[in-house]
Amino acid sequence: MKDQFVTYEIALKLKELGFDEGCFGYYSPGNNEFSFFNEYPLLETVLKADNSIILAPLRQQCIDWLLKEHNIFISIEDYTFVDMINDGSGYKYYINVYGCCEVGVSQSPFFNTPKLAYEHAILTSFDLIER
Repeated sequence: MKDQFVTYEIALKLKELGFDEGCFGYYSPGNNEFSFFNEYPLLETVLKADNSIILAPLRQQCIDWLLKEHNIFISIEDYTFVDMINDGSGYKYYINVYGCCEVGVSQSPFFNTPKLAYEHAILTSFDLIER
């Protein structure tokens, strides 16, 4: 189940960007160790008790937050059955950034797993937010 949560690197960046939704997991400050909350947390209580806790959302929760807060839509395409001689094989991500004037699209190289594709897409999205 832990593999459904974002990595420490992503969780830390989300904290910097103001992510503040309730989560089932967190990273301990100092040792970057992932843990589950014993029960679904009341966010205000957790953060008041220890502001150094780094919330760890589910990967899908992060993707939903990027869309809601920054108009960034991430999708993954499965090309695992594509002929490797012609184009390659694996998973690609696409990022659509909905702005005031146009839609930007970013296409990725192939990744071996959907998890890797999502992680790279999320990190790429952070770069787009900081521009």
